[in-house]
Amino acid sequence: MRIREFSDKFRGRLNDRRHEEKFGLETNEDTIHGRYGEIVEDPIFGSVLAVKFLAVPRPALKTGALRSRYRQALAGGLILKRKHGDAESTFHFDPTNAQQSRLALKLVGAKTRRTVNLTEEQKAALRNRLAAARARKLELVSA
Repeated sequence: MRIREFSDKFRGRLNDRRHEEKFGLETNEDTIHGRYGEIVEDPIFGSVLAVKFLAVPRPALKTGALRSRYRQALAGGLILKRKHGDAESTFHFDPTNAQQSRLALKLVGAKTRRTVNLTEEQKAALRNRLAAARARKLELVSA
């Protein structure tokens, strides 16, 4: 499973540019960013995705959170591939395993996309509310 298919299935947000700018990250590949790291493809090992816990300059509380996530990933069955220093680590997981996939998204702190199923009546009410708000805005601008 590729990362785009993974993000569609589990509603992960791909390449959050605001997050990249905030922490000075630059990526040329599709990634799912989170508060504590990112989820990326690891093409060397086949259809495996990797969770990277990143320790960019952080206060001590964040380092402790990364250590806790390291322990939770080991307990959850993710496979440790690299451990860099005290807090940074990389784990592999099977994207077809729903339990590991949800755990990976939770541990990395990734935001998910909302899915809303609205009825036609609800959609019409929202359209009317938007039209009324735009009309009020035009009145304020022209006054």
